[in-house]
Amino acid sequence: MVVITAAMDKIGTLTEVGAWSLEVQALFFFAAVALFFTGGGKYAASTKNTWD
Repeated sequence: MVVITAAMDKIGTLTEVGAWSLEVQALFFFAAVALFFTGGGKYAASTKNTWD
């Protein structure tokens, strides 16, 4: 939500080389969403608790 409000003017624009202006932000956002739904697995910071 913060990215949407902070970069509202860049949502539909392209950079001078043709890339989407919010490409890096979208990469981090979708990676976080994927990790949220799949979990950390064996790479998680904590694996000894019952709620992991």
